[in-house]
Amino acid sequence: MKISAPSEENLYNIKNWGEGYFSINAKGNMEISKAPGKPGVELQAIVNAASRAGLHLPLLIRSPDILHDRVHRIYEAFAQAKEENGYAGNYKLVYPIKVNQEQSVVRELLKSPSHTIGLEAGSKPELMAVIGMLSNHQESTIVCNGYKDSYYIRTALIAQQMGHKVFIVIEKISELAIILKESARLKIKPTLGVRIRLISKSAGKWEHTGGVKSKFGLNAKQVLELIAQLKAHDMLDCLQLMHCHLGSQIANIHDIRHCMQEVSRYYVELRQLNAPIDTIDVGGGLSVDYEGTHSNQGCSMNYSLREYATHILLAIQYLCQEYKVPEPNIISESGRALTAHHAILIADISDIEMIHKQPTLPEITSEDSHVIRDIYDTYQSITNSAPIEIYNYAEHSLNEAHSLFKHGVISLQEKAKVEAFYTNICMELKERLNPDIPTEETLLAKINEDMAVKVFCNISFFQSIPDAWAIGQIFPIAPISQLTNTPSMHSILQDLTCDSDGTIKEYLGSSCVNSTLMLPLYDNNNPYSLGFFLVGAYQEILGNLHNLFGDTNSLDVKLFDDGQFELNDLVSGDTVTNVLNLAHFDTKKLAQSYEKQLIQAELPEEKTLLYLNELRSIFSQLTYLDANIRRK
Repeated sequence: MKISAPSEENLYNIKNWGEGYFSINAKGNMEISKAPGKPGVELQAIVNAASRAGLHLPLLIRSPDILHDRVHRIYEAFAQAKEENGYAGNYKLVYPIKVNQEQSVVRELLKSPSHTIGLEAGSKPELMAVIGMLSNHQESTIVCNGYKDSYYIRTALIAQQMGHKVFIVIEKISELAIILKESARLKIKPTLGVRIRLISKSAGKWEHTGGVKSKFGLNAKQVLELIAQLKAHDMLDCLQLMHCHLGSQIANIHDIRHCMQEVSRYYVELRQLNAPIDTIDVGGGLSVDYEGTHSNQGCSMNYSLREYATHILLAIQYLCQEYKVPEPNIISESGRALTAHHAILIADISDIEMIHKQPTLPEITSEDSHVIRDIYDTYQSITNSAPIEIYNYAEHSLNEAHSLFKHGVISLQEKAKVEAFYTNICMELKERLNPDIPTEETLLAKINEDMAVKVFCNISFFQSIPDAWAIGQIFPIAPISQLTNTPSMHSILQDLTCDSDGTIKEYLGSSCVNSTLMLPLYDNNNPYSLGFFLVGAYQEILGNLHNLFGDTNSLDVKLFDDGQFELNDLVSGDTVTNVLNLAHFDTKKLAQSYEKQLIQAELPEEKTLLYLNELRSIFSQLTYLDANIRRK
């Protein structure tokens, strides 16, 4: 059965999370666009072109054009809010590179044609990378966060001498002594910021990053101590920035408004203490609507970019006007909102495991265990009893059978009989249940989960979408083709790792989060691939080498206004040698060990050589399964 593409867009909620960058065309293929309203390019066409160039699935696709559009949209939101409210200060968008340190990502953000951005570093390696990226961007803004030693401070001061606007943000009071020492040593007057530890915090998966127990920042007493020390060293004029962390992925606009009230109070108080602060860095917090529900759930957001900018500016403006202090410049470190949309992971399906209704059920004999007769009686009464009653009886019999088998009371064959009846009961109940009746809808969802198809994906969730298993973050997932085929397969996705956590437990549906993902029936002779969307923030850099699965193949795709595209920066994924080296294995010594063991096995010389060459050849292979070999 075929359905229309708009129906599929609703099923996967693409219009709401896609932000105009993704859509389904009339042929049922997923398209990517450089900006809302621009022509789309089929993701499958990009995958095919990459394959011809030697990069096979799994494949990470990055879109520099989407990065540029994200910069434009965030700047435009603040420009409109400034104009509407007559806000006097300027706005600067700063990218914290911890969100995605890939060189091509940082490079493309800096190349944004509409606006210039600043960069934020939180460590010495990040600061070295940031400075090195700015040779063609004079007088750039650099925000130096994180804990600092003398080397970090000297590096920041040298960057200031290169002509950049470098804010050294004091995260803890002890850093001031290092700054005073190194600035005197280099005879460079620093530009300082202070990070305030807010009492206010935002709800969500990252709420612990804010509030009184947050890792970074100075409390009220320490702020006053800092002011006193700067005055004592005649360096109060160096304090030009106040940094506050509102939170990360703040879903509720009311939390932002609440936090900004405290931020504004600190700013006014510091100005009244004669601190010449002219810039407030509100840090992160700008959310990404991974769910597309426009709600205050942790993986969503109940506000627009425009509302975010307006609430930031109005909270500050209100107190500035009341206390007659200058309206400061504003910096936001909106890394997630900048990068999430630009990257898509495409993975092939390596296998599926489907539960089938038994066409012929086992015969029941007088010698069968009571648990078999019980579930048989339940099956016989399926049309005469309430569905929930039937299910409860069947589930009880199944659990009893598992217990009896474990204790040696029933045989493997008897256990299999119970499972066969249970499966058929669930399958027949699925056909009877009405999803419009609340009680039946709940039961139907449970049966769909119990009977779901296991879909094995040729990726490692630990490597490519670590937040999905680590904190239960939701990522949109959908086929990139065959989207006019009826989605009738309730599925649970599994990865390649030998770990039970290598599964996704929650999936985005048309308007809510579900325990299964609806997919079209899968035909191994006509396969489709799955797209994992909005993976551009944090996932690449947080990914780990569980089971020694490494980076996938990756590329950048340039999208043109005429619907054409161009592949750039093609990078092969990690080979077996790469990941073994990262775990400190010497592949030469491993090969010597293989040879020694084969010789000790006293095999024929030709077989020894054959096996040794086979083992050596694996070193140069990628860590994922070869789809072409699997399908031959």
